[in-house]
Parts: sequence; structure tokens; C-alpha cells
Amino acid sequence: MAKKKSSGAREPQVGIFWFWQNKVIFSHKVPLSEGEEFGCIIRGPKDHEEYWEELRASGTLNIFPEDLREECFSIPRGRVSYDMDNNLFNVSYGNNISKVGLNKIRENFELPKHNCHYEENIIYDVISEEEWRKLFE
Repeated sequence: MAKKKSSGAREPQVGIFWFWQNKVIFSHKVPLSEGEEFGCIIRGPKDHEEYWEELRASGTLNIFPEDLREECFSIPRGRVSYDMDNNLFNVSYGNNISKVGLNKIRENFELPKHNCHYEENIIYDVISEEEWRKLFE
């Protein structure tokens, strides 16, 4: 008789992340049950700028070259949230993350494989200040 496997499944998580050198380099995430509700969305409690400053204060950002430490916008990033109305996890990300990278993010946040919606969002794009200005001229 085959031994029954323990599922070992953990609760999916919501929060923010940075993706660098083909991996989730930093994230701040909480189990879905501990997320904060905003209307029909559940998300993690931190935003990118706030958490970046915590990482800076702890010296954690020293793994990056100096020019990448200045702003939280210099590294590809995104957010995982949960849409209660549609029973879907939303992975919002910038322009520099591949499909393989999205799968790594899904695994890092322990999201169910077939219950995720992926959306590239300009607010997470890594572009120069000049490119931003051109967008809004």
C-alpha cells in the first residue's frame, strides 16, 4: 500500500517583492489570513518605499552596486494581492520579469498554480527618469 503524502501546503501569501538576477531577492509577505483588506482586495501591509528604507537602515541593500541602492524603483519589483470577488491571486509586476521569473514569484509566495492572474503594471516598470517624463508630456 502506498504511503499517503502529507500535503505540507502552507497558506498562500500576499505582499511585495523585488526580483533580481533571476530570483526573488527581497520580499515582505504575510499569510493571506493576515493581509489587510482594501475593498475587495487583500494585500500585505508594507509598500515598496517603506520597506526599502527598512532594508537600507539594516544594511541589507549593500549587496547591490551603489547606484542601485538609491531608489526602490531601480530593481524590478511587484506586488501580490488577493481579489476576494474573483477568488484570484493577482501578481502585478514591471517590464523586466520573464514568464520563468513569474513562476518563481508564484512559488516564493506559495500561490496555487491555477488560481493566479498576472498583470504587467507600468507603476512597477524599471525606466529612467527621462522616460517617465516622456510618458506624461
